[in-house]
Amino acid sequence: MAMPEVKFVTPNPNLEFTAGSGEDSDGDGLPDIYEVLVTRTEPDNPDTASTGILDGYKDLDGDGWSNLEEFRRRTDPLTPDRPPPTSELKQPPFMEMAMTVSRSITDLHWQPVIEIRTPGEPNYSPLTQPLQMLYLPLANPRTARPDFDLRVSWRVPDDTTPVRYSHGP
Repeated sequence: MAMPEVKFVTPNPNLEFTAGSGEDSDGDGLPDIYEVLVTRTEPDNPDTASTGILDGYKDLDGDGWSNLEEFRRRTDPLTPDRPPPTSELKQPPFMEMAMTVSRSITDLHWQPVIEIRTPGEPNYSPLTQPLQMLYLPLANPRTARPDFDLRVSWRVPDDTTPVRYSHGP
């Protein structure tokens, strides 16, 4: 058996393929071959271990991301993914704050949690207005140092909640 000659190949550093047909025999959203080789769940059982949650919506590593999301983002569903470390910014110019918040842009999109501490306050409190509004009163928002500190941490977005599966009426 001979392979046909490939005449044109476009350069693509992020090539992907699914071994086999990509079939999902049990309808849990995960390809059978992925269940066998990666998640080690049963490709013919939509709810391995009968937990009431479809295998695609389970979070095997406890990091807040479902197996479907980890499959989609090409991360290991058996190894917890961690958000960027929390950053405390002392009177940050707008550009410093923007660069810090943009660090959350990875294959798994973490939701930033931004807290503010004003002069005289010992603790940070949740930001209650759009972040840009804090910088509007400054003469030069890109470089001026505001009179507040920010703490930026990250969490899994709320829209990753699992779907319950019912085995019957």
